[in-house]
Amino acid sequence: MQTTNGDSSLRLGTRLTIYLSLIIIIALSGYGYYHIMSRRDILIRKMKTEVRSIGRTLKVSLEKVSLTREMEYVQDLIDAVEEDEKTLGVIVYHQGKGIVFRSRSLEEGLDPYLEVIKNSIQEDYPQEEFGVYKKSPIFAYAFPLKDRKGKSIGGVSILQHTSFMEEDIRKAKRDIFIAALNLIQLFGALNYVEFRAAIHPTWCMARPVRLERTACGFEVRRSIQLSYGRFG
Repeated sequence: MQTTNGDSSLRLGTRLTIYLSLIIIIALSGYGYYHIMSRRDILIRKMKTEVRSIGRTLKVSLEKVSLTREMEYVQDLIDAVEEDEKTLGVIVYHQGKGIVFRSRSLEEGLDPYLEVIKNSIQEDYPQEEFGVYKKSPIFAYAFPLKDRKGKSIGGVSILQHTSFMEEDIRKAKRDIFIAALNLIQLFGALNYVEFRAAIHPTWCMARPVRLERTACGFEVRRSIQLSYGRFG
């Protein structure tokens, strides 16, 4: 009779653990999706704000000089922007003479970004797009340049790495997965305690149970404070 009760308790406890685990997984999946999408939107807005800020500073500096007469100064400005580890490179295009200044990290495959610059000049409005440069995901921000008379003279494109943003999102996914795993382990441990208590009513009295948090989740630990009793 005791074995039958134990088997019934085991089946009930197993089903309970499975049901609770499924509920946790579904709930955390919904929360995780919402959290990751919100996190992605925040990171994209933050990245765009940073790139636009760099663009405004670069725009003011470049529009004060003659691109064709102070080519060394223009290259120094480009190199200074490239020092930021998040920036892949900068392209400066002079429309009148077709001169292209670029970061040393940008060697080839610039035509798509030159086209974006030309579109920005034509529409007289900044252009933004996500793309890939040599298998590296990037965000490109292009804007037109004007001289002191307000005439278009060229444009600039800033290429920003997006790998930093993706790494932050991957970290958020890992945190959600670990939280779900910890909760499942916790319910499993509680189910184990209930199962043993159903089989041996004096077990919980003989072996007080503590749930201790470890690096990998929760772990059931027991300390013997009383005699084992009849079922020890």
